[in-house]
Amino acid sequence: MKKLLYDTIEIESDKNQVSNILMNGIQLLKTDPNIIGIEPVAENEFLILRHGAFNRQDMLLILAKQNSIEYKIDGQIIDYSIIWEFETLDSGTTRLTQSLYIDETSRITPILSLCNTALSKFFSTFLENIKHLAEISTMP
Repeated sequence: MKKLLYDTIEIESDKNQVSNILMNGIQLLKTDPNIIGIEPVAENEFLILRHGAFNRQDMLLILAKQNSIEYKIDGQIIDYSIIWEFETLDSGTTRLTQSLYIDETSRITPILSLCNTALSKFFSTFLENIKHLAEISTMP
């Protein structure tokens, strides 16, 4: 897998709250206007139906580790992973790093590299949505 994008954000919420939002991938994916359907397949595994994307159908597997969560996507055209790593800055602040890895063997990988600006904007917005959901959940 080749690292294509990388972004970091500080969130006024603890690591557990951010982790819970990422583990509940359905809520997070509902912010993507290209997703037209989400169907659970097994625990932490979902079938994602899209329009206006390279992959019209994805299998999403959400994997939790001690200080990271990975969304492993097996798509029709391209496979990729999004890995979020947590760092606690203080009792109420978490630094979240988001990295996008793509399958280097796919024929579409060079095209994605050329679309880096659009992809970067999309994933930056996705990261901002995580921040927003975490901070709203933390509010009294």
